[in-house]
Amino acid sequence: MTEKRGKYRTKRRQAVPDYEAMLAFQIKVAGLPEPTREFVFHPLRKWRFDFAWPELLVAAEVEGGIFSNGRHVSPAGFIEDCRKYNEAELMGWRVLRLPAPWIDSGEGLRYVEMAIRGRSDWTPPELEE
Repeated sequence: MTEKRGKYRTKRRQAVPDYEAMLAFQIKVAGLPEPTREFVFHPLRKWRFDFAWPELLVAAEVEGGIFSNGRHVSPAGFIEDCRKYNEAELMGWRVLRLPAPWIDSGEGLRYVEMAIRGRSDWTPPELEE
């Protein structure tokens, strides 16, 4: 009986980190302006940005699934992402593509800070008088 039970036992999956939630927390702690989440930016398509600052035309996309053969790395998904990002560029958006390791390391937040600083008069809270 033990053998049968072991034979049909399912493998446990490791929890996948929620990188969007992690980036949202980092943005808040850094004192950056609050982004609009899941912002639909295109007038004809239903394309969304994970994070957007519409008044600055700055967006951030968390690129998940790059190590697990997710949609973003399939041929069709990659091509569709190219179309989305090109359309955004033609509309004047600055789109940051942030892979999961950059969220973990804080590098993604650094890029977000630089993009916002480059398009607004925002300064980090520690530099304000």
